[in-house]
Amino acid sequence: GFSIVGYTFGYKLATSLNVPIGLIGTYYGGTLIEYWTQAEAIYAHHATTPSTYSSYLANYESRLTNNPTSAAGINRPGSLYNSIIAPITPMAVKGFIWYQGEGNKFDVATYDLKLDVMVRQFRQAFSGGGNMPFIMTQIAPLLQHAGNPTTNYPDIRPTDSATSTPRFWESYERATALIPNSYCINLSDGGEAYDIHPNNKPLAGNRLAAMALNKVYGLNVVAHGPRYQSWSAVGNKAVVVFNTGGGALEARTMILNGHTDVPTHLYDTTSPGISMSASSLQGFEIAGADRVFYRANAVITASNTIELTHPSVPAPVAVRYAWSNYPACNLYNAEGFSAYSFRTDNWAATSFVPTANPAIADDYNQNGIKDTWEITNFGNAAVGLNLPHSDADGDAVANIMEFVLGTNPLTANSSAVSSQLAELSNSKHLTLRVSKNAEASQHSITPQVSNSLSGPWSSDLLTDLEIISNDSSLFEVRDRMPAGSFPTRFMRLNVTFDGY
Repeated sequence: GFSIVGYTFGYKLATSLNVPIGLIGTYYGGTLIEYWTQAEAIYAHHATTPSTYSSYLANYESRLTNNPTSAAGINRPGSLYNSIIAPITPMAVKGFIWYQGEGNKFDVATYDLKLDVMVRQFRQAFSGGGNMPFIMTQIAPLLQHAGNPTTNYPDIRPTDSATSTPRFWESYERATALIPNSYCINLSDGGEAYDIHPNNKPLAGNRLAAMALNKVYGLNVVAHGPRYQSWSAVGNKAVVVFNTGGGALEARTMILNGHTDVPTHLYDTTSPGISMSASSLQGFEIAGADRVFYRANAVITASNTIELTHPSVPAPVAVRYAWSNYPACNLYNAEGFSAYSFRTDNWAATSFVPTANPAIADDYNQNGIKDTWEITNFGNAAVGLNLPHSDADGDAVANIMEFVLGTNPLTANSSAVSSQLAELSNSKHLTLRVSKNAEASQHSITPQVSNSLSGPWSSDLLTDLEIISNDSSLFEVRDRMPAGSFPTRFMRLNVTFDGY
């Protein structure tokens, strides 16, 4: 059958615009965004390192070798683009709606970049490069509600992270800032703890339609719920201001389906859910300098303003809303659109132990980048665009990497890596040079070389590579094999930063 989300979207457009609406359904469950993106586009742009895709390809080739008749064909980059998208590209379309992400949920650092690559490619294929509208859906919440704020959960493996979903929601927000004419709806109230395919699909379809009616067709309708705008600490209060997206802020009486404060089993579908009353605004957390979050007492004080307090936080330094895999939250605008998840901090999802005097390290916010460098480049320390793993200038070099390399994080194409064919003993050798920031002293650079992007990659300094320079300001490495020894030759650098 046809997608319920898609049908609801189309029905709402047709009845609102009073014109027939045609829809093309392209979907395949349990897939990654890489499958929907042309393989050549993946390698040509900045979505991720080639090694990620090399592993997909190697796995695919291995399965086909062992079982040539298997259905492994979709499990490789570009497979669904080639089989589903490419055949319909001659058709004229108005735009795209996108509801995917569960398979990439833990690509919190790169999913926005992958979306950018895919959208560019879709637009080029269908319209020759125009900015056709692209509306995406944040994935619905899943798994049990966390009874306490998730302050100290690591973000290393999926099973360890109690905040992987809101961190993934952030990647959609970054994508809308990165991709022109793109928009995102939120489904923080549309999930089920025990079903990755929640029943309330019309909720997604109607919100997608509202966004399209406003942004694409220009109708004067509310398109989305409240979005965080700013906050300030006033004594023991955190004062948060929103762009409501429509009418005034309000708390709503509701029951979030399928989870309980004290979960007994992952698949305990008898759970009555969490009841929330309009008399009590839920979902906010605040923290002080110790970075321990507490569920805040939240009061709506104006049509777009909320005040937060907690007796254990005398001086708030950070605010979060709907910050868990299945948040209990009930903030809406008057038109019934739920508020978007947000956080004002950029703290890593690991435990934090405050030092006696953190200012000594010139990194009071403990985000891994010196405050003086942040202030010089961004005008402030650790707010706004300068999250360590963000990319303020869009040149595919993260801010923290710009710090290590000593480049300007606000000037695109400021890469500190240069390559050349250097003469040595009457032969030419591939050579890479990387500038370094002396302040970022605790870092390491590991060069690797291969005859193919699919590997294997070697970092052997005796047979394959020779380090020419490695001081406080420069790293230079040379391929020991002369150019032309192989049909293709690739070199890459793995840079890690551990602090200073």
